[in-house]
Amino acid sequence: MVSKISVILPSYNERENIRDLVMAIENLIKNPLEIIVVDDNSPDGTWKVVEELSEKDPCVKLIRRMKERGVATAIANGTSASTGDIVIWMDTDFSHPPKLLPKMIRAVDGYDIVIASRFVKGGKMIYTFTRNSSSRLLNLFASLMLDSSIKDYTGGYMAIKRNVLKKIKATPLGSGHGEFAIAFIYMAKKSGFRIKEFPFTYMPRKKGQTKTSPSLWKLMKFGYTYLASILRLRLKG
Repeated sequence: MVSKISVILPSYNERENIRDLVMAIENLIKNPLEIIVVDDNSPDGTWKVVEELSEKDPCVKLIRRMKERGVATAIANGTSASTGDIVIWMDTDFSHPPKLLPKMIRAVDGYDIVIASRFVKGGKMIYTFTRNSSSRLLNLFASLMLDSSIKDYTGGYMAIKRNVLKKIKATPLGSGHGEFAIAFIYMAKKSGFRIKEFPFTYMPRKKGQTKTSPSLWKLMKFGYTYLASILRLRLKG
């Protein structure tokens, strides 16, 4: 039986990228497919582009959120609405290369979760020195505190079998994507699910402005929140 794939795309002001990304995904995935875009009522009209796509393409679905905000809850909402045997979480700005999707889908046959990793051998992150260094240090800390077999807790590009999601509810600890990913991976590992990391190169966004770290202050704020989440998970055991 051929597995159905659900790709969850959280979006906010991604009008410049969303159409190209949807087309790239559809060209690469030959399995039965649904693409769920969860848009936080983007002022740039991202949701309008997706709405137009969905009217012509049954694979594309739009969840337009009028009040709720945040990547973590967007992924959770999209995952809850998905029907695929394999669910893929990825960013909407091309920092997660769509060309990896076929490889991830093949790899998840032998595992429960497949993570595209920046920090295993062969992986890398093409970004500013500050962003690169802070991400490496944060993930090193997570690896030391939680489970050293996982090298990239916060990359956010992963394929997950439905049976994992039935056991581990995709519930965010906060609005931050990193907190959400860290907690989910840690709980999956504790539950005995098989996790595979393979290397990829994280690229700067294709178009538009980053929401994660447009300033040093915001980067530090995210880092503090993620560190606190790691410590809470460690203390809870």
